[in-house]
Amino acid sequence: MITIAKALGKEYKDIELEDDALTTGGIAHQGETLGEFMGDDIDKEESIGELQKSLKECGIKQIPEADEYVYELIQQRLWDIDDDLGIKFEYYSWDYEEFD
Repeated sequence: MITIAKALGKEYKDIELEDDALTTGGIAHQGETLGEFMGDDIDKEESIGELQKSLKECGIKQIPEADEYVYELIQQRLWDIDDDLGIKFEYYSWDYEEFD
């Protein structure tokens, strides 16, 4: 499992959130941080996918740094599979909603 702390680093609470411009939900105030959003309810060892889903459900943009970390991790694993098995992966994508 990829945790919030692993995907976002030690300063994860300082990440500033952005409204996704949908009609419902959104950030509480300009400059709201992930730490404010999380409060004491979410553990830094929780899955980054669960956090990203929560943000999306609340009308807040998902954190791009987390997606970049997960993308790089997946890319590395795909290279390992390619090296070990000779299987080529040309394209893939994911949506955190798929993991409900």
